[in-house]
Amino acid sequence: MNRKIISALSLARRGGKLEIGFLATKTAVEKNRARVVAVTSDISEGTLKKIKRVCVERNVDIAYLPITRGDLEKQGMRSIVLCAICDDNFKNLLDKAMREAGIC
Repeated sequence: MNRKIISALSLARRGGKLEIGFLATKTAVEKNRARVVAVTSDISEGTLKKIKRVCVERNVDIAYLPITRGDLEKQGMRSIVLCAICDDNFKNLLDKAMREAGIC
């Protein structure tokens, strides 16, 4: 589990720049608010396929996180498998955390 990745998501949530869940994420992508869509490693194939289609249409990157919804729940965040970060600064923070973890 990478605490910096979870911290970046938590900060975005507290800053009101995180859309959580499929419908909220899809809406953020369609309305061009999403800067990146983050998915956990335990997302279902069907949900991933649906959100990929929307992201490709709108040219929004998908960040594949090396954490599960359980990891997020242990850190006090509700069950999240899919979310949209709607701010460039929080997107950059997530990118940096993923680079430091050797993912990007």
